[in-house]
Amino acid sequence: FDVEDVPLIQLAADAAAAVIANIGQERRRQEELAREKRSKELFSRFVSSSVADHVLSNPDLLKSRRQLISILITDIRDFTTISERISPQELVRSLNEYFTVIVDVVFKRNGTIDKYIGDCVVAYWGAPAPDERHAENAAHAALDILAAVDDLNARWASEGRETFRTGVGVHTAEALVGNVGDNRKTMFTIIGEEVDKAMRTESLTKRHGAKLLVSRQTADLISNKFALQRIDDDAARDD
Repeated sequence: FDVEDVPLIQLAADAAAAVIANIGQERRRQEELAREKRSKELFSRFVSSSVADHVLSNPDLLKSRRQLISILITDIRDFTTISERISPQELVRSLNEYFTVIVDVVFKRNGTIDKYIGDCVVAYWGAPAPDERHAENAAHAALDILAAVDDLNARWASEGRETFRTGVGVHTAEALVGNVGDNRKTMFTIIGEEVDKAMRTESLTKRHGAKLLVSRQTADLISNKFALQRIDDDAARDD
């Protein structure tokens, strides 16, 4: 090359650098899109797709905070006895179908699945996405769950399969919400004694032979929307 070739070489070098830079930008863009897709797919296991989109577009909603929420608990009656009567394969099949109808209802009502504890499902409204009607939506979901389980039981009975009896409790309170875990696994969850109170609310359904109970805090927010019947119970007075 001689000095007259320098402009041409410089032009070729600039063009090559631009191509390399564009390839790098495109690769980073594709990696970011892949991360967003994985995040949405993972998050959509716990919330509806619309809520997932809203939260992923507003990442500050995942910061730890105290938030007024409504917590819903479901539990299968006599689950241990049932598990001893049917095969493990049939039990898992029934649980998967049962959980599916519950999750479908929770997502339809824009709630969040928090966790499964054996045969118990924990869900909540009011976080991570804001929901001014969290108590009302949780109550509607509770009624929808009972109706969906009745339909499921009717199908199972027609097939000669074991049926499930379900109790549901709803409790409203200010609870701690946020990401909990370590650098290997983290999940957005609800923490504290208010979750225990929701559990106690559901457990009282057994004592009173009821399918659904809501705490006083929830009742105060939904009494103008639903027909409620008050119960007197020493164990429930603090809830």
